[in-house]
Amino acid sequence: MLLFHMIHTFRLRKILRLITMSNDSLQKAMVWTPKQNGIR
Repeated sequence: MLLFHMIHTFRLRKILRLITMSNDSLQKAMVWTPKQNGIR
């Protein structure tokens, strides 16, 4: 059971990390788009 719990928490951390990475990229894209529009 302990090993299963460790694997489960590892998966949750991996998913959370992917979500945070996607959120950061989305925020960067949202910040970057107005700059491109301003240049154009």
